Amino acid sequence: MEALKLKNTQKQPSLQLLENEHKQQEYLAGPVLDVLLMGGLSIIFFVAMHLLVDSSASTSKIGWVMFYASFVINFPHFMSSYLLLYGNYRKEILTNIKFTWAGIIAPIALISALGFVTYYSLEKFNPSYMGYAANLMFFLVGHHYVKQIYGCVMVSSAKKKFYFNKTESRALWFTMYSVWGMSFFSANSYAVNHHDLYGITYATLGLDVMWLNASYWITALAATSFVGLMVKRYVNDGKIMPLSAWTAIVTIFAWYIPTFYHQHYFYMIPFFHSLQYLLFTNVFVKNKASVEAGQMAKSDSERRAIFVKKVATFFGLAFVTGFLAWDYVPNLLDKSIETSPLLGATVFMFCFQIFLNIHHYIIDNVIWRKDNALMKKYL
Repeated sequence: MEALKLKNTQKQPSLQLLENEHKQQEYLAGPVLDVLLMGGLSIIFFVAMHLLVDSSASTSKIGWVMFYASFVINFPHFMSSYLLLYGNYRKEILTNIKFTWAGIIAPIALISALGFVTYYSLEKFNPSYMGYAANLMFFLVGHHYVKQIYGCVMVSSAKKKFYFNKTESRALWFTMYSVWGMSFFSANSYAVNHHDLYGITYATLGLDVMWLNASYWITALAATSFVGLMVKRYVNDGKIMPLSAWTAIVTIFAWYIPTFYHQHYFYMIPFFHSLQYLLFTNVFVKNKASVEAGQMAKSDSERRAIFVKKVATFFGLAFVTGFLAWDYVPNLLDKSIETSPLLGATVFMFCFQIFLNIHHYIIDNVIWRKDNALMKKYL
């Protein structure tokens, strides 16, 4: 009996160490990897593309490279959000309205909306009604990207014990959202243009260029104000925001400022966005698996085996479900189910793209929050 008590008292401190170890780390993956994955690689390729690749050259090769890279990075990044919501937060889906919205109400509403616009497009013999779904997706993607950058800055800064006051955080928030606005107005200014997404045509809004010009000034003012606050912070406190945070901020400007547009680099932006996302997912999954393995195991070797199994299972599922949801299933449906020629031959691929993208944005807006207990504990 005494031996059993001794064993239990010896195991408890080790569990406490496991639970607190990640809280004491100054980095998510390491000093170099944090900078590279939060945007450093993106900036390197941005410079390389502008210096070495003719922007008017064919994008066929880079398009295929990014397509195959999607199976390893982009698709798993999307499905990771599903695994986190329906796995780690499955209990909250029925007890917390935020998670009920993301896990039940939103997907039902999206499927219903896609069904309605498809039916309406057929009734009116005009597939452009389905194009409104594409417009919504492209509008929301900007919000999603800047929210992720904002999170990168906040988390990486907190890891280095650099905390923003209310004015600084609002200035950063305003800067990020002004970049989103600038990108949106850039894509929707001047004349109305028609584009194709998996056989469905959507049109830009053709807004007055004054909105784009105003967004340039607003973004410049917001960015200057934020930099000024960071300089003031250094002068007053001697504290500097970490390099990984600055890198993330510079990255969103490289992605979204219209003047920096390069059609080859444009294909790479979702890849680098997904790398950012998987950096945080990897930390969360590993920290959670480490603590749970420590609670379940009776020896160090068993703990390592459980840890590896949990991490491999999560990312293995993300890879497999990503392949199924983003490629195999929609392609199978398009080949197996005959639809109206009016909608083209890839209508299911279009609907899957719209649904998975928008639902992913909604899920992320719910799970990656500082007031979520699991995120505070493991990230």
